[in-house]
Parts: sequence; C-alpha cells; structure tokens
Amino acid sequence: SLLERRLQFEPLQYIVGQWDFHYLTGLRIKKPMLCPRPETEELVELVLSDIDGLIKQRNIQPDEERKIRILDVGCGTGAIGIAIAHRYPRHVEVVALDVL
Repeated sequence: SLLERRLQFEPLQYIVGQWDFHYLTGLRIKKPMLCPRPETEELVELVLSDIDGLIKQRNIQPDEERKIRILDVGCGTGAIGIAIAHRYPRHVEVVALDVL
C-alpha cells in the first residue's frame, strides 16, 4: 500500500509518481531518478539570473540564430533543463542527457 511504502521511507515523489518543480507541474518521477529538491530550485534561480545577464550583455534577441546553449548531463528527471527551457523558450537551447 502507499502507506507501507512511505513507512519504509520511500520518497513521496516516487510514491506519487510526479512532482511540481519551479513553476512546472506534474513532472514524472520514478526510480532510480533523483527527486527534484528545493535546493535544486535555488540552483535554477541562480542559473536563470546568469542567463538574464547574458541575454542583456550579448543583446540576444528572441528567435535569433545564436542561442545560449545549456548542457545538462546526468539530468535524471530533466527538471533543471525543462525549467530553463520553459523560462527562455526563444533564447536558450537545452540538451539534457542521462544514462539508464
């Protein structure tokens, strides 16, 4: 049962099968992926702030050929890359990869 799984200290994200992360709802979560954590949302905020600075510094316009490229290695759920791409769909190209 769900309660038995929780009593075995299984993360709630695995039990529910999805989790909200940085303005995104319903990210699918399953073993052996690492569960997105609040600290990861803080990391995303720092990265987004840096991207804001790059966009202004380089005067990058939406949909122009040159985009800021982000590589997310060991992405797990993809939460970080998805959150960045969601915020900057026209300025950033995100490649996220993981191994199973």
